[in-house]
Amino acid sequence: MNIGIKFCGGCNPRYERKNVFNRMKIDLEGANIELATEETRYDYIVVLGGCTNCCAEYKNLKYKREIILFVDIKQYDEMIKKLKN
Repeated sequence: MNIGIKFCGGCNPRYERKNVFNRMKIDLEGANIELATEETRYDYIVVLGGCTNCCAEYKNLKYKREIILFVDIKQYDEMIKKLKN
């Protein structure tokens, strides 16, 4: 599984986005998780927005299954469950 990660600009982060990125690498062992580029098509795009504005530009990113907007650490378990299916 290929997962592209897009970070917001970090102007108002309410959680440590890099910690979520690193935790995903552990919890989704075997998945290719990398910073998203416009040239690559991913199974999923995960947008790690620091707040509910989720201002990261992701519309030009290509994906096969879904874009997941992550804006609150409380969403973590639900996101991991979705990515494992």
